[in-house]
Amino acid sequence: MPSKVPRSRLGSRGQPDQSRAAILNAALREFAEQGMAGARTDAIANAAKVNKALLYYYFKDRKRCMEPPSTTPLGSWAST
Repeated sequence: MPSKVPRSRLGSRGQPDQSRAAILNAALREFAEQGMAGARTDAIANAAKVNKALLYYYFKDRKRCMEPPSTTPLGSWAST
């Protein structure tokens, strides 16, 4: 019986930094295209290739996706 090697994917415990960055980048695009009132968490999650539960794990609501961490310059958290 062949053993399956688990593949690392966004949203898994193996890539938290990449998952968070993907969510932030997707949020930037969604907010730019739809505005603050029109941005949807499901669209952000789909674009980031994560589920909404992970999005809410990192950010309590969609507005927090737009708040850069206070210790990180804006350009570094949004670029991947």
